[in-house]
Amino acid sequence: MAYAGAVLKYGKPTYIDKTFAPDYKTAKEIFEIGKRYNTPFFSSSALRYAEELKGIDAEQIIVTGSGRIFSEYFIHLAEMVVSKLGVGITGVRAEAHGDSWVVTAEYPDNRRAVMLWGPGLPYTAHIACKEKAVYTRISSDFFQGLITDMLNFFNTGERSFASAETLEVIKLRELAIRASELPGEYVKA
Repeated sequence: MAYAGAVLKYGKPTYIDKTFAPDYKTAKEIFEIGKRYNTPFFSSSALRYAEELKGIDAEQIIVTGSGRIFSEYFIHLAEMVVSKLGVGITGVRAEAHGDSWVVTAEYPDNRRAVMLWGPGLPYTAHIACKEKAVYTRISSDFFQGLITDMLNFFNTGERSFASAETLEVIKLRELAIRASELPGEYVKA
């Protein structure tokens, strides 16, 4: 948070790489610093920009992915979920399966996400809505999408998505980590 405070006080549009805060409380404090200095900023995993996720409304989503360690790389799964289901998570449950984790997030209106994180898993998404279900491997150049959005942000100072979604990603990540410490137990938001 000290770095964010040092930079945001200058009022210049700022991108802070993921994971920009260790927990939801700190994330809210960073947003408050931005408001205090009237500094627009955003943070996002590049997976938000996967072409495969665009143009499909979702009621349920299953995503997979991997990375060096769960607590660090789960952010990518959280970003994909929030980009499709939005805010309002009510709680999370996590189950260990060997060196992999299955995390289920629930919303109050029957939206649900299942996130499978494990070593070597590709990034995939199974997105379901009333009309159809789509399964896809994430293979588009999502980093290009992030860079394009960053350039637009630096030119306009406008985010392409609500800051509430950024806070929700951090909340989901924190809940998943807490749930992984209490396997099988439901952790309320």
